[in-house]
Amino acid sequence: MNQTLLIIAFGLAALAVVAALFWPRGAKRADRGAIAMLSPEDLVLQHAKYFPLVRQALTGADLADFGERVPRSTRRRVRRERHKVARRYLEGLREDYLRLERFGRLVAAHSPKVDARLEAQRVRIGARFRMTYAMVSMRLALGQVPVPAFEHMTQMLGSLAARLEASMASLVEPAPPQASADLGA
Repeated sequence: MNQTLLIIAFGLAALAVVAALFWPRGAKRADRGAIAMLSPEDLVLQHAKYFPLVRQALTGADLADFGERVPRSTRRRVRRERHKVARRYLEGLREDYLRLERFGRLVAAHSPKVDARLEAQRVRIGARFRMTYAMVSMRLALGQVPVPAFEHMTQMLGSLAARLEASMASLVEPAPPQASADLGA
């Protein structure tokens, strides 16, 4: 039993490393004009905002109500469709994350206040998202629909969007007015 757990843990760690290595990266650096074009609307989560509808579709409460009244082939088809919805939603969450990550890099690249702690926090959040993404992908491949994991990922993206919005607000705050050299003239 312990060997099995060790093998599973090693496999998950290897999967996480492979996912981190091959996860597509966005632009490395942005020009000065790109930071001026950023707006809070860029932080709107295009896919995560639909989680309540997705949760309702994935919970499967109605599938249990079907019972024996509905043919087995129809129940299987409904399960397959739910898995498709889950996979598409997972891809949408990934797109939301990649957009937020790119946005975060732009803000960090142009922020004079970026310190190692904030950068490390951004990297940690990215690693957590990627690990959760890999785990959910694996569970979907095994035929499970992990609704709580989708909820966790959606909350993670919402938190990241809020942090980036606060960072952007501090970046675009107007500078305090400078004292004039001719005070009395």
